[in-house]
Amino acid sequence: MKKLVLYGDSLFAQTGKDRIKLFEKILPDCDVYNCAVGGWNTNDCVEKAPYIAKLQPDVLVVSLGTNDAAPWKQVSLETFVSNISKIVNSFSKSKIIWFLPTPIDEAKAKNDGWKLTNKLVKEYHDAAKKYAKRIMLLP
Repeated sequence: MKKLVLYGDSLFAQTGKDRIKLFEKILPDCDVYNCAVGGWNTNDCVEKAPYIAKLQPDVLVVSLGTNDAAPWKQVSLETFVSNISKIVNSFSKSKIIWFLPTPIDEAKAKNDGWKLTNKLVKEYHDAAKKYAKRIMLLP
């Protein structure tokens, strides 16, 4: 049986049991594991990667970047790209699908007086895309 692991932030953390069962129905030769946690950024995923990698997933689907851009807990772009590299290296035997940070609803993005903007999220999107292209995760 092949293994597919969802890894990252709230985009995947909200994937409940019903959706996992649907994935497994669509992919009958695959066990699906949801290893995502709302609020996680690349620092969190680097820390947990050695443990999650023990699952030896055939496919790793990653969603990260928006929390890295969040002004109230921002990870520098340099650290973000370095963290992506560390995550990819932890799963060197897995095929990796990377969901780049997506635009947000800026009106809802307030937290403790800070405002996350699409301009800032795009910087993280572009940095992740550049890295992914460089290592051939993206065409």
